[in-house]
Amino acid sequence: MGAIEVKLSDAKADDGARNLKALERKVLSNPAAQNAAPAFLAVVVGKGSIAYTRDDGVAVIPMAPLGA
Repeated sequence: MGAIEVKLSDAKADDGARNLKALERKVLSNPAAQNAAPAFLAVVVGKGSIAYTRDDGVAVIPMAPLGA
């Protein structure tokens, strides 16, 4: 299972990545729940030209390469 956040512009990718990393920390913080780490974290942006993976491991994917 992965986690995806959608933003209108790649200018907001940092906000989306920050939210996803916080969610990942929250999911992993309860050892009794035995939750696995998300398989991937991705921010899908409406406006952008190239897909890339940030240094923190979060993928930023514009809609255009998805065929939207």
